[in-house]
Amino acid sequence: MITVKAIYGRGVITLLEPTKIEQYKQTLDEGQELELTFKNWEETRSGQAFRFFHVIVKRYADSLGLSQVWAKHELCINFGIALEYNDEFQPPDWSGHFVDYHGTIYFRKTTNEYKAGEMVQLIKGSIQALQDNGIDTEDLIIEHGEYWYDKRTQEV
Repeated sequence: MITVKAIYGRGVITLLEPTKIEQYKQTLDEGQELELTFKNWEETRSGQAFRFFHVIVKRYADSLGLSQVWAKHELCINFGIALEYNDEFQPPDWSGHFVDYHGTIYFRKTTNEYKAGEMVQLIKGSIQALQDNGIDTEDLIIEHGEYWYDKRTQEV
């Protein structure tokens, strides 16, 4: 499976990543049927933002005496994408983890599937959680600041 960016203009859909398509074609058998789905493009989170979030998780966990797994769940539930599991729960179209957080079950989206805007929201909230707990963030902001603003809107 591959995902490629395309653009629509003058009645034509143009695929913008021909090298990626050529590489994928090498994995196919002649006459193999494929499924093609179109949806509006959303930028995915960057690898740098993903790594930065995990630096935040480690700082949060170490400073508060939490496991990194618990700290990540806590930050993702409080500032990321999570659905409460209840009688009305409908499985979303994204991968995630069921987490018991203080007696409430949540299904939280795996950070591997976060879009850029979702990752910005998660990082901003997590930085605020560090600050609210008196944990120094100045070095994080100086070193990684470029990964926690929305490049589409230039907003922090």
